[in-house]
Amino acid sequence: MSGGEWGLVLTFVLACASAALFLAARCKGKGHAFGQRSRWWALAVIGLTGTLSTGGALGVAALAHSLPGVIIGLGIAGPSGLCLERIRGSLAERDNVLRTVATLGIDRLLIRLDDGMAEDKAQWCRGYIDPEWDANDLLMATISYRDHLNDRLDDGERKDYRITATVQEIEARLRIVRIIDSPPDDLRDPRGEVVSALSSPWFSRRAQYEQYLDDLKLLAERLKHDARREMERLLTVAYCHGYQRLAPYTRRALAPQPAPSPAVTRAHPLCQR
Repeated sequence: MSGGEWGLVLTFVLACASAALFLAARCKGKGHAFGQRSRWWALAVIGLTGTLSTGGALGVAALAHSLPGVIIGLGIAGPSGLCLERIRGSLAERDNVLRTVATLGIDRLLIRLDDGMAEDKAQWCRGYIDPEWDANDLLMATISYRDHLNDRLDDGERKDYRITATVQEIEARLRIVRIIDSPPDDLRDPRGEVVSALSSPWFSRRAQYEQYLDDLKLLAERLKHDARREMERLLTVAYCHGYQRLAPYTRRALAPQPAPSPAVTRAHPLCQR
């Protein structure tokens, strides 16, 4: 290969590396760009961006009769356009034909990438919540995941993501579920206890739950459903911060302890002296 061909290959490789870095910056805090469903879209974005950036740099350099070093510089700088969306975060997204043509298809690939990241994130979060968990398991799992986040996020991040408020909302819902699931007792008034518990300030949608007061079992299912959704919010924070290796909560059943044998309980002859 000639020097010019080697320079072109080097430009493409560096442009793809630059595209990968800028793509990671774009996806920071949103998800994992190389997940099971998103990785191929991410590779397509990197490949297309590297190709367009290299071609554009080569064309500009040819027209301007610039030095070969300028080609490499433009090829590396071109992928920075992947971060323009993050810089223009306050602008609403518009998906139309003109925008797709203007971005030469990259915008369409980025939309597919975002969809794939969202699917990967949702699947990961669901994998950390067992649908068979009762209210106690849901509460213990929530505490476990909260402690994991509190150990890794600073005070500002915990406040921004409303970690404490989210956990309190989950606890308030599960507290009512435990009231409903408690064994029946002639001295108890479950409906009255539920009405009293619904007065908690954490129930911003109190009227939505009050319509189920005539069917407490259905109310319990609704509360557990909403508690799981709040748990997914906690897990989403962990996922977007790169804590995909978070240890899942598992129900810890206590194994029955065998009765001590006479040989163990009887004191040793030396100890009797």
